[in-house]
Amino acid sequence: GALASGVGYVVWYAALRYLSATRAATVQLSVPVLAALGGVVLLSEQLSFRLVLSALFILGGVFVVVVTRERSVAANQPFPVTAAPESPSAD
Repeated sequence: GALASGVGYVVWYAALRYLSATRAATVQLSVPVLAALGGVVLLSEQLSFRLVLSALFILGGVFVVVVTRERSVAANQPFPVTAAPESPSAD
């Protein structure tokens, strides 16, 4: 228990450096799904239809928020500003 939690926190805080606050909060919502899947894999707990369906809904929601957020941030980025082309001078 303590070792798994410790490793989990080390990985989380290492990844946190690369995430915005919104993305980190959203990704954090996937923790119950990961814990449930860990129980299935490591503790031989039963994989039920309800678990699969709820995991798909949760991970789908996380995916939608992360992808939508990336697109909205990219759409709000200003276009690069360049100097206006010089007009030919009449000498």
